[in-house]
Amino acid sequence: MLNERPAPVAGDLGALPADVFDRVAAGYGDAAAVGLLADAELAVNRALVSEILGETAAGGELLAELERAAPAAFDAVLSHPFVRSWAVACLEGKDAEPDRAAAIAAAVAVRAGADADVQVHAHDGLIHLPTVGVFAAPAEQVRVTAGRSSVVLRWPGGRAELPAGDRQIPGWHACRWVSLDGVRVLLDDADPYRDRLEFADPAWLDADGERAWAARLAATWERLAADAPAQLDGLRGGLRAIVPLAAAPDGTPRGATSRHAFGAVGLSPTADPGEAALLLVREFQLTKIGAVLDLIDLVPEDAVSERLAVGWHDDPRPVEAALRGAYAHLAVADVWRHRALSTGDPASRGVYRRYRDWTAEAIDTLLTGDRLTEAGTRFTRRMAATLDEWSHQARAS
Repeated sequence: MLNERPAPVAGDLGALPADVFDRVAAGYGDAAAVGLLADAELAVNRALVSEILGETAAGGELLAELERAAPAAFDAVLSHPFVRSWAVACLEGKDAEPDRAAAIAAAVAVRAGADADVQVHAHDGLIHLPTVGVFAAPAEQVRVTAGRSSVVLRWPGGRAELPAGDRQIPGWHACRWVSLDGVRVLLDDADPYRDRLEFADPAWLDADGERAWAARLAATWERLAADAPAQLDGLRGGLRAIVPLAAAPDGTPRGATSRHAFGAVGLSPTADPGEAALLLVREFQLTKIGAVLDLIDLVPEDAVSERLAVGWHDDPRPVEAALRGAYAHLAVADVWRHRALSTGDPASRGVYRRYRDWTAEAIDTLLTGDRLTEAGTRFTRRMAATLDEWSHQARAS
C-alpha cells in the first residue's frame, strides 16, 4: 500500500522506527530521533534498577511509590547517566553498592518535593544524591527527610537542613548546572561513578571553577552553531551531563564517554572553543551509536573476534570498534568540512579529507563479507550515503 510505513529496525532488546534509525545512521539525528534513543536508555536504566531492587530492600518501596506519585522526577533521576554505571557495577559484582538505591530514592523525593523519610548509607564518607548534590557525612548512616519546602539530614548527634539557592552549609556540595541555549545540562563533578569516564577529574569545582566551565561551554556551544549545525538539535535532545576531565600533562585536549553512561560526555578544560566543539561532537556521536547498539545488534556474534585495519589506529580494531570509530570520524569530518567551507582554509580542507578518507575506507572494509548484520549493513550504507552527498554538494558548488 502507498501509505504503508516501513517496518521498524528491530533487535533483541528493542526497535527503532526505520526513519529514526536512518537519520541517526546518516551521522546526525534531530532532537526527536535522539529523544527516542534517550527514552530507550531510560527503559534500560529502569530495568537494571528494578533488578537490583529485587536483591535489596534499601529504598525500593519508596522508589516504587515515587514512580507512581512523581513520574517526572523519577524519570529525571533514573535517566541520570551514572545511575546505569552504578547499576551495571552492582550486577557485575564490581564495586557493588546496591544500597545506593536508597540515595536514588531520596534524590527523587527531593526533586519532587515529596514527603519521604529514608536512611542513606555513606560510601567513602559521602552521601551522594544523584542530580541533587553530595554531602560529607559525619556518620555511616544519614537519614534524609524530604518535604515540599525543606530537606533535612539527620545523624546521631547532628542535623543539617539543605540550603535553597546559592547559600552554603558545611559539607554540602550542590550539583552544578549550566544552561546551553536553553538546555539545562549537569556539570558533574561529584558523582562517584563518573570515574567510568577515563581521566575524570576527582576534584570538586569551586565557584570560580564553575564559572570558568560555564563560560567555556557557552563559547563551545556558540562555536557548534558554525561547525556542526546539524548536530545541535540532537545534542539538545540527548546531552545530559558534562564531566570535567583532568588536563593531559602535554595539554592535549581530552574527551571521554562510557557505553554505560548515555548522555554523559567528558571534556578536559581548553581555552579553544573549536577544540572543545570537536571533542563534544565526536564523543556524543559515540553516545548515539552506543544507544543503537543497546537495542540492535549491528555486528554478528561470529564477527566479534575479527579485527580490522583502520587508518586512525596503529593496531587492528575489533569490528564493532571499527564501526564505532568510523561513525565518530564521520562527525569529525563534517566539522572540518564546515570549517573548510566557511574559511576556504587549505589546512582545514586537508584535515577534512583525511577524516573523510579514513571513514570511507573503514566503511568499505566493514561492508566486505559478513562482518555486519542486516541492520549493521543498513546503518553503514547510510553513513556511506552521507559521504556521497557531501561529494555531490562539492561538485555542485
